[in-house]
Amino acid sequence: MNDIQAELEKVTGFPDGSPIPKNVIPIPAGAITYTMAAEIIFTAFAERRTMFIREGVAHEIQRGSMDTLHPVEPERFCSIIERLGKRIARREEDKEGNLKWRSSRFPSNAAKVLLSTEEARTLLPTIRQLSNCAIITPDGKTLTQGYHDFQGGTYIGTGGEVPEIPLDRAVKALVDILRDFNFTTPSDKSRAVASLIGPALKMGGHITEDFPLDFAEANASQSGKTYRQKLVARLYNEAPSAIVPPKGGVGSLDESVSKALIQGRPFIAIDNIRGKIDSQILESAIRGHGRVTCRIPHMAPVDVDTSPFLWQLSTNGAEITRDLANRSIITRIRKHEESYTFHEYLEGDLLAHVKSRHSAYLGAVFAVVRAWLEAGSPRSAECRHDFREWVQVMDWIIQNIFKMPPLLDGHREEQARTANPRLQWLRDVAFAADSSKMLNRELSTTELCTVAEDAEIDLPGNPHSREEPHQRAGKILGLLFRETDGNPITVDGFTITRSTTTTYDNGERTHRFYTFSAHP
Repeated sequence: MNDIQAELEKVTGFPDGSPIPKNVIPIPAGAITYTMAAEIIFTAFAERRTMFIREGVAHEIQRGSMDTLHPVEPERFCSIIERLGKRIARREEDKEGNLKWRSSRFPSNAAKVLLSTEEARTLLPTIRQLSNCAIITPDGKTLTQGYHDFQGGTYIGTGGEVPEIPLDRAVKALVDILRDFNFTTPSDKSRAVASLIGPALKMGGHITEDFPLDFAEANASQSGKTYRQKLVARLYNEAPSAIVPPKGGVGSLDESVSKALIQGRPFIAIDNIRGKIDSQILESAIRGHGRVTCRIPHMAPVDVDTSPFLWQLSTNGAEITRDLANRSIITRIRKHEESYTFHEYLEGDLLAHVKSRHSAYLGAVFAVVRAWLEAGSPRSAECRHDFREWVQVMDWIIQNIFKMPPLLDGHREEQARTANPRLQWLRDVAFAADSSKMLNRELSTTELCTVAEDAEIDLPGNPHSREEPHQRAGKILGLLFRETDGNPITVDGFTITRSTTTTYDNGERTHRFYTFSAHP
C-alpha cells in the first residue's frame, strides 16, 4: 500500500501523503490506474468479509434462509460497491487546473476490469465451503459463526456453541432418531447411522479423500428414503439443494447440478429419480479431478472445487452406470405396513424435532467424532469399496463405537444390481408381484408383463422394439438365468426360480414359468 501511495503522491502532487481521500472509492481514470483502485477497493471488501475469491472468481454471499455463493458480475459489483460506505468519485481537473474529486456512478466497464485484477485474487479472502452449523476440527476445536481460514476458507452462517454430550447418550440418541425406518438388513441400518456422522468428518477435514454418494433406495413410494436424507441435512441445520431431474431437455440434469455447485451449499440431493441416470458432471463431481466446470445460462463458466459437497440420491429403482454405482453407498428401506405407528414428538414430526434440537444432536455427533479422535483416528481393514478412506473410518466407528454390524455386508451385490438394468427390472417386478399377492405362484412371461404393466414398470432396452412385451421379457429372463447357469436368482430379498414344462398338443412346445418368493 505504501508503494502505491507514494506513486499516487508523485502523480497528484498532494503533499500530505494521502492522494486519495479515505472517504473516496476511486474510479480508475487517467493517472489513477486499475491497480491503484483495486488495492483500495478490495482491501475494503476484505476487511468487511463481504466478498471472497473462489477458484479465481470473486463471489459474494447472498443472505437467505440458507446463505448461498454467487459469482459477482460487473453490474452487481457496481451496486455492492456502494455498501462500502464511501463516496464513489472520479478525479478531474476543474477550469483552474486544480484536481478535484467529483462524485459519480461506478462504471460497469471499470468493474469488469477490476474483477479480473491480481489484487482481487490476492487481497480478497478465499472461500471453499459454506456451513450453517458449527464445525469440529481435527484438533478437537469447535468453529462457530463467522469466517475462518480453516480448510481454504470456511464461512459458517449460524452456529453457536455445541453442548458436550456423554458418549453413551450420544450413541443412543443418534440410533434412536432412525428407529422409525424399516431397514432391509442390519448393515443397511449401519450405513444409515454412518450417514449421520459422515458430514461432520467431511466439513471438519478429518477425511481428505472423496465422499461416496448417499444412495437411498426403497421398495415403494412414501417409504421414507428421501425423508431420511432430509433428516441428515436437518441435523446439520441445512436444507439440501434439491434437484428433480426434468423429463427431456438436453443437459438439463447437468445444468441443475452446475447451479447447485455454484451456490455452494454442502448438501446436494437428487430426488426420486426413475429410469436411467447418466450425468457426466455428476460422476466427475463425486469422483473426478477435484473440480468441474459449471455452465448455466446467462453466466460465464465457473470452475468449482467439488470436494466440500455431500451428495444424496433417492429412488425406488433407478438405472445407474457402473461408475456411479461404484461411487455409491446404497441404503435400502422397506415401506411399513399401514398399521405401523410412528413415534410422536412435542415439536410435531421427526424433522421438526431434530430441527428444534439440532445443537444437541450435533453435540452427539461431535461426541462420536471426539471418541474416534481420542482413539487415534483408527480405520478398519474393510476393502470392499472404491472409497477406501471413508469406508474404513466409518466401518471402525460403526463397529467399535456403535457396536453395530459391519458397514458393507452384502453391499457389493447391491452395487452390481443397481448398475444392471435387467436385474433392476427383475427387482421391480418382484416388489410388484409382492404387492399384487402373486408370490409363490408359477407365473408365465405374459403374466409377469401384466404385473409389470400394472405397476408402470418399463422393460429395459429399446422402447421401440417391434417384439411383443412377453417376448422381450422372455429374452431378459433367459439372459439372467444364463448368468446363473439356470440356478435361482436372488435379488434384494427375493428369490426367483424357473421351471419348465413341455406340451405336445400342436407339436412339442416348451413353457417356462417363474416363481417369486420373499426371504423371511
